[in-house]
Amino acid sequence: MAARIDANRLGRRAKARSLAAEVAAVAESVIQDPGSGADAGIFWAAIAEDAAARIGKVLQDDGPRAAPMTDQEARRFEQNQIPYGKFAGSSVYDVAHADERYLDMLVNSEFQRELRRYLASPYYRIPRGLGT
Repeated sequence: MAARIDANRLGRRAKARSLAAEVAAVAESVIQDPGSGADAGIFWAAIAEDAAARIGKVLQDDGPRAAPMTDQEARRFEQNQIPYGKFAGSSVYDVAHADERYLDMLVNSEFQRELRRYLASPYYRIPRGLGT
């Protein structure tokens, strides 16, 4: 049995996407204006938080974003060895060329996000004795 298409709902979604794209284009032009004084990162983060709040969601903060490496830093970093997992002992360069998705998985895993949150928590900061 074929799924029934609700043309009205489909039309509302298309209109909403179109309006969102228009708002984003206007916002981007304002941000790119040097005289606006707007910080693009802060602006888009505020938009995301507001949009999430409007639909009853809370955005997860993964902590501060790392600044991209310079080419020289990246070449140096590629010589490091992967310390654990499937490619333990292999250089970052070799892994990047063998399985690019593996490096993405290392930094984008749910465990990594939760670990960052744990390390930022007050609970982690409480001094604890060994064996307690």
